[in-house]
Amino acid sequence: METIKFQKDAVEKAEDEFKKIDIDPAYRQMTFGFVKLLQQHLDLPEIVLKGNVWLTIKQWQMENQKTIADVQKMPPQERFAAGKEMFMMGKERTKHLLAEREKQEELVDKAYEIVFQKYVEFAKQGFQQ
Repeated sequence: METIKFQKDAVEKAEDEFKKIDIDPAYRQMTFGFVKLLQQHLDLPEIVLKGNVWLTIKQWQMENQKTIADVQKMPPQERFAAGKEMFMMGKERTKHLLAEREKQEELVDKAYEIVFQKYVEFAKQGFQQ
């Protein structure tokens, strides 16, 4: 795996945000399963990726005036679209952590694409674990 350099202060902020997380246990399990997959492709501590996910979820909820509980109740196509939007937001948020964005954002794109394909498979199974 090629080493990716991240900004120390941005990483510390993501770690701090993770400490504030409070989501449904089933959603947490699914979401953090994706975090573990991302971690296999990005050289970032798990807690940083979890904090990044939390910030992304928080941002999505504010922008859409919906909660994660609302997403879980959506019809499959809407749920998929919401998840896709959060993946794209998370990818951009991760890019902002990069110390050398121009040189390394392709690596982040590739990691998110691999993990997003797992999400697509999950959605095809009706969001059943």
